[in-house]
Amino acid sequence: MKKTKDDHTLGYLVDHFPSLSETFIINQMVSVAEKGVSICVIARKIQSLKNSSQSGLIEKYHLLRNTESYLPEIPVKRLNKVIRAFALVLKFPFLINVLLKTLNSKKYGAKGSSLKLWFQAVHFYQYKNIVFFHAHFGINGIHIANMQELGITKAKFGVTFHGYDAHPSQYYDLEKLKEDYRRMFRRAVFICVNTNYLKQRVLELGCPENKIYTIPMGIDVDFFSYKERVEKETVKLISVGRLIPLKGYKYAIKAVKKLIDRGYKVQYTIVGEGPDFDSLEKLVTHLHLENVVTFTKSKNQKEILALLHESDVFLMPSVTDIDERAEAQGVVTIEAQATGLPVVAFSSGGVPDTIDDHKTGFLVPEKDSSQMAEKIVFFIVNFEERKIFGRRSRAFIQENFDQRKLGEKMIKLYKKFYEFT
Repeated sequence: MKKTKDDHTLGYLVDHFPSLSETFIINQMVSVAEKGVSICVIARKIQSLKNSSQSGLIEKYHLLRNTESYLPEIPVKRLNKVIRAFALVLKFPFLINVLLKTLNSKKYGAKGSSLKLWFQAVHFYQYKNIVFFHAHFGINGIHIANMQELGITKAKFGVTFHGYDAHPSQYYDLEKLKEDYRRMFRRAVFICVNTNYLKQRVLELGCPENKIYTIPMGIDVDFFSYKERVEKETVKLISVGRLIPLKGYKYAIKAVKKLIDRGYKVQYTIVGEGPDFDSLEKLVTHLHLENVVTFTKSKNQKEILALLHESDVFLMPSVTDIDERAEAQGVVTIEAQATGLPVVAFSSGGVPDTIDDHKTGFLVPEKDSSQMAEKIVFFIVNFEERKIFGRRSRAFIQENFDQRKLGEKMIKLYKKFYEFT
């Protein structure tokens, strides 16, 4: 039987759910649900199961069945909007003070004066009995802060930042972002980050340091199982992620070119899709690597696991992009190491927090294709060392990134502010 929203203890506010690229959020939900906490998902946009690479987990824990959207349908025409707003006042007369608060355009801007915030507030009232909210991504934290400020909910809430939400965008200039986040920081009981890099970004936005907790995103270490590799004539390299400038694939491709020019036999597979595909494909052609570098479309978790098991070294060439954005954590390096793959990565953003340098892999300066190539050579010519690195990688991930252990940490954090039953 489906639970009603009144039956749930913890509400997760997320963006699109489910999402192919946000496996770490589902991992966290599952680790908390396994501890007996009743959860529901409140998303900006609900998507079909085909948009997830973790359909099995979603079905097992009824996550999609317990998912609702927190954004209401709003009439487009002004007159219809006013009529609808008045109808809601008649239906919920006890919320009239909320309506008056939402009209504060100095605080809420166009969202208030356009009545959008009023519609959102009335819609969110259905979640009044949820006792604790955990918002993933800062924009969702702002939303729950607004709801609390308006008096729609009295529930405490925490927010987890993931990276891009700590930067201004075309929708949020830096000053507006800081203003809204400061209101959110005052009301949130905790702000979670996944690495020291992201902690610094959030501090720069004005978050009090005593509210920040560092809990990385974990993985299912049983699913990403260890596999002992065997020595092969051709060494298989792999990367996984969207084809965007931040991922730095052009530098990895140039590193592979250096290996080929020195006579090493390698194959490089890049798993992912994105706007940089054409430019990367042209680079591969220009460097005459058509028989060496392979692009494959986004895969589900089982398919990614199979590809990792077939590979010998994982490359993480993420860089700081022109907007000063960098990888906040990099869950793929964790998944790769769990299977026994050593990693060669640029020392960018939060990636260094996911690798034990010189023990589970190597960190090299950003955009330095020559240094990346040298470290790959180390693994090519030292198979026994490669195996040792792989075993240490598995142990490192089991100790530091097991989602069950991190789920326990998250529940302990929740219990600092609310005692779940």
